[in-house]
Amino acid sequence: TAFHIFGHLPFPILAQWIMEIRRVLAPGGILIVETPNPENLIVGAHTFHLDATHTRPLPSGVLSILVETAGLAVTQLRPLHPHGDLAAALKDLPERTAYLLYGYQDYGLIAQRPVAETL
Repeated sequence: TAFHIFGHLPFPILAQWIMEIRRVLAPGGILIVETPNPENLIVGAHTFHLDATHTRPLPSGVLSILVETAGLAVTQLRPLHPHGDLAAALKDLPERTAYLLYGYQDYGLIAQRPVAETL
């Protein structure tokens, strides 16, 4: 598991970590990641940067490609933790705008090392 770690790593080090995670996972082993969701505009433009140890937001597409390039299969991407004001925003704003501002603040990625691998 890696909960709110990847956003603190410079990209080259993150890539090394992913390769090491793939190496140490047993065949069929699972990687579970949670990280801030920069597709939420408030997160990407504001709250992510409140922690000075964050390096840069990590979009789910970038993390997915990195994990797949390392040889893991992404099995799920899950939006997590909608903002507490989402319900009120949905009453006042168009749905897409409400979700961009008050939608899911984090996302989870679940990946698996293949059970049978060819070398």
